[in-house]
Amino acid sequence: MPATTILLCSVLCLLTLTTSGGALAGAPGRPHQDDSGMGVLRRAAKAGQEVAYEGVQFVSSRNGHDTATGLVDIVHRPGEGTSLSPAEPAADREGLVAGPPSSWPDLDDRLLDLLGANYRVVRTGQGEVCGRAATVVEAHRADGSVAGRFWTDDETGLLLRRETFDSAGRVAQSGAFLSIDLAPDAVLLTDSDSRGRLWGDTLDAAERVRLESGGWRLPERLAAGLALVETRSTGSGADRIVHLSYSDGLSLVSVFVQQGRLEMKSGGSAGLRPVHEDGGTVYVAETGQHRRIWEAGGFVYTLMADAPTETVETAAEGLPSPDGSGFWARVLRGFTRFGTWLGLTAP
Repeated sequence: MPATTILLCSVLCLLTLTTSGGALAGAPGRPHQDDSGMGVLRRAAKAGQEVAYEGVQFVSSRNGHDTATGLVDIVHRPGEGTSLSPAEPAADREGLVAGPPSSWPDLDDRLLDLLGANYRVVRTGQGEVCGRAATVVEAHRADGSVAGRFWTDDETGLLLRRETFDSAGRVAQSGAFLSIDLAPDAVLLTDSDSRGRLWGDTLDAAERVRLESGGWRLPERLAAGLALVETRSTGSGADRIVHLSYSDGLSLVSVFVQQGRLEMKSGGSAGLRPVHEDGGTVYVAETGQHRRIWEAGGFVYTLMADAPTETVETAAEGLPSPDGSGFWARVLRGFTRFGTWLGLTAP
């Protein structure tokens, strides 16, 4: 990357990314009541499709009292896709498994429509990310609390930083550029880490209805404004796995469904602990990304999300209750981490 085209933030940025209104942001001002902020985000969505860039992002995800962090190299080429890879050796990462920054989904019209339906979106002032002037936009809950905050580049419109907050005002997930190059070399993306390579095949409405008539539970909506934005599938027969992507416009929740039974294993495994809920057992991740696995009605459900805890709990309540116990090793091998619906790896 040419040194003259790379804008680097100071080390202080890295230390303050996971705090609300940190050094990257400046202090958000009073909301501009005459500007919903949605126009700013729609410009960011358009820029994300048209502007080439590469850089390093810092990402974090909170689960209970634990916050996992990591650095991700990202290269975006309009018309080709987005390549993501860990920016540091595995031994140096703090809790994040290698993979795309799922807390930072690509903005598009579907997500922005959901965001506008579930939150009040307002422009709140100006900030700075990597030395670049940025407009700050917030998503407010009905009670006025801040659910999300976005920083978009004034010059290009690109989304440079974003944060989501839980109901207590704590940062739940964050993602921000530590460096960005807007004149990257023309390097071809690799198939191994490109988000242009989709997980599985799109499941059309007719096939989804057919599966539901056979006992599959594939709800179009969960509570708290979470709507089904994409359905994909891989495998066939007893090996079919369906991936449901839900969003409220701010967070993404992935649910994987497969027919089968859980294999009994005492004490949990792979960072999961057994929790008895609704008369059954759910295996819950204690650190890093939110993960839950359970059996219900002859199906195994795997829920993964980089989202506030209350969003995860609400999503789980909208799915069939657990009726068994044990551990399904095949699911864990295949889905130790999900990125966005554009970056998942088949088992």
